[in-house]
Amino acid sequence: MLLLIKYFFLSLLCFVTLSCGKKSGTFFAGALGLGADRVIITSQLATVLTVSMYDMEGNFLATLADYQTENNGPRGLAVYDATNVLVSLDGDDRVDKVSLGGGYSAFIQSSLLTGTIGKIIKNPNTGDYFLIESNTMIERFSGDGQRLPAAGLSFVSGAFAPCAAPGSLRALVVNNSGDLIATQLSSAVSFRYTIGLARASACTAIAVLPTTTSDIINHSDGNLYWIGNNNQVYRATQDLTGSTSISNNVSIIAAPTAMAELPNGDLLIASNTTDSLEVIGTDGTYRGSFHKGVHTQQVHSIVVVRGQ
Repeated sequence: MLLLIKYFFLSLLCFVTLSCGKKSGTFFAGALGLGADRVIITSQLATVLTVSMYDMEGNFLATLADYQTENNGPRGLAVYDATNVLVSLDGDDRVDKVSLGGGYSAFIQSSLLTGTIGKIIKNPNTGDYFLIESNTMIERFSGDGQRLPAAGLSFVSGAFAPCAAPGSLRALVVNNSGDLIATQLSSAVSFRYTIGLARASACTAIAVLPTTTSDIINHSDGNLYWIGNNNQVYRATQDLTGSTSISNNVSIIAAPTAMAELPNGDLLIASNTTDSLEVIGTDGTYRGSFHKGVHTQQVHSIVVVRGQ
């Protein structure tokens, strides 16, 4: 009897210790993004084909997916839910669902994805996804990964009068009016598409000067922000007019390739020349370096997953 009582109290002590102790590890809910914000990036360096995760202080947490053995280049990133992101892959030309706990599985495998794959974004209004293909087309998929339309031409394919055919699509964003804005890497002309039921239903060409665009985001302050191939960061209106330079310091940000809005409103920018992630305010004030490491080389996309 005494032995049974002793065993009971030892078991109770172990339970309390495990319950009250510090929780850690890759698959703890906090690491999965349920309790804390996370920054996810893709690197497309030939020797570092990875999706990696960081906390808000810039600490490296984990390599979520390593595509080196597949020789697949991780390109775009989009939030799927609180514990998963989508990554577009150039190589096998597919979209994977990557868990914030590590590991990945195929999400979109379409015979119509056959060209060079670029960035992917999520439409915040409908949950649909838009994906750049071959630098000249934009594909559209439903929230469960079904192509829209199921067959035939993609959401954008070629010229759409009065807009010319895209030739170097680089980044996508949905503005507050619900239009899809597509910027180009080799041309200062961007396109604003009206989103129809299956395909774009109208287009407006926009001259974005004085340079071409590497990435663009819709900020919570009501402005668009974009990074130029002249090393500068710009603020613009929702229709991408009236661009104003807010940052021009090549010692901090040079050859920027990707950007995202942090939870406090600051801008997180990948500086390709310095192989680092840098932070500035929306007024251009430099906040400091976020992270520099093996995974921050040739960053193609950044996304922030908000904690729940």
